[in-house]
Amino acid sequence: MKLPKTYAMIVAHAISLLALPTSLCLTLWLMSFQPAAAQSGLRELLEARRRMVNEEISAQGIENERLLTAMREVPREQFLPLSKRNLAYLNVAVTYGDGHIILPPLVTAHLIEQVDPQKNDKVLVIGSGSGYSTALLSRMCREVDAVEIDPVVAKSAEETLARLKYTNVRMRIGDGFEGWKEHAPYQRIIVECSPENVPQPLVDQLAEGGMLLVPVGDEFDQTMHLCKKENGKLSTLSLWPTLLLPMKGKAEELRSQSDKPRDPTLLNSGFEELVPQTKDVPAAWVYVRQGRAIADRSCPEGNNSMSFTNVTPGVVATAIQAFPVDGKKISELGIACKVWGMDIRPGQTRQQLPRVEVRFFDEKRRLVGGDWMGGWNMSFTWIKKDHVFAVPRLAKFAVIRIGLGGATGEIKFDDFKLEYQ
Repeated sequence: MKLPKTYAMIVAHAISLLALPTSLCLTLWLMSFQPAAAQSGLRELLEARRRMVNEEISAQGIENERLLTAMREVPREQFLPLSKRNLAYLNVAVTYGDGHIILPPLVTAHLIEQVDPQKNDKVLVIGSGSGYSTALLSRMCREVDAVEIDPVVAKSAEETLARLKYTNVRMRIGDGFEGWKEHAPYQRIIVECSPENVPQPLVDQLAEGGMLLVPVGDEFDQTMHLCKKENGKLSTLSLWPTLLLPMKGKAEELRSQSDKPRDPTLLNSGFEELVPQTKDVPAAWVYVRQGRAIADRSCPEGNNSMSFTNVTPGVVATAIQAFPVDGKKISELGIACKVWGMDIRPGQTRQQLPRVEVRFFDEKRRLVGGDWMGGWNMSFTWIKKDHVFAVPRLAKFAVIRIGLGGATGEIKFDDFKLEYQ
């Protein structure tokens, strides 16, 4: 199995757990009920959708024309809560309900492109959430089945899909670990939540020659796996680190807890470990855009550093990692690292400069605080930088984001250290 070439441009959600701004700096407000305003609002939404696909999806390496056409047709705003519809065509994750997340559209596009769904395929989506990816697949495939464990979320998605007349979709409330045996086999299975291991029922329900895309691991350390069934046997390719919601139900019951670190820990903090079968993709860091782990004789620790380069002001070059932190036990996080810069200039605004940013989230994945260090520019050799981040009492986990922050030039990071009290 060949590693998808689009990954060289971006590791595609995640969860992303952050609502990260991108070069598509749009703010769309809800339409009023007056006809003229509604028509104007509809035109704005259509234009925003077109721009998102062109600037945030196609420009970032997605090449499947059938998928791009579906993304231009499916109204993503219809799958978001009313209060969040202004975010519909930004490349951001959207939180809603009881800790649920709608993946950024670029992450969704990458998940779908990896399995290359065909017109006559029957597809199964596990952890389908709001139904957006299900809607996209319904435009590309003969039949789509979706399983969602949360009854409220599943019912809302079913109503939205019916209202939009996506008639080749079936929705089931149930445990995604078990799949949907009655309608198997499936040519493609996409899992949008993370079990600790590949569920055997999904393997059993995969058709001969079919592909299964599933993130495997614990809450903070996951790897996307692409599995293919050939001659009754499953071959597996590890693709990239990712960060999706843990799978609930039976997968949660089977999850081992003993070796799961609960103290704040940065994995692969020196960028020495690479994703298997890749040359420059750092393990444990997710949503990598315009970044790579490089062999660096000048780096202050080990053999590798993490390099980000960007030539277009405002375009994101970044990587993130999540880790647990209990605000009731820890009041401060100290983070130190080494940085190196070459020809760094601000992006579209003076504030768009390299940074190390930490955001804190509560148990419902709501943002409860954050801070950053950085603002570096011009050229400089390796220097040590550190900052103490106050941990909100409600915090349950944190997400660290490193990169150019929309600036142009090159920045390298190495030797991250994390201390807490």
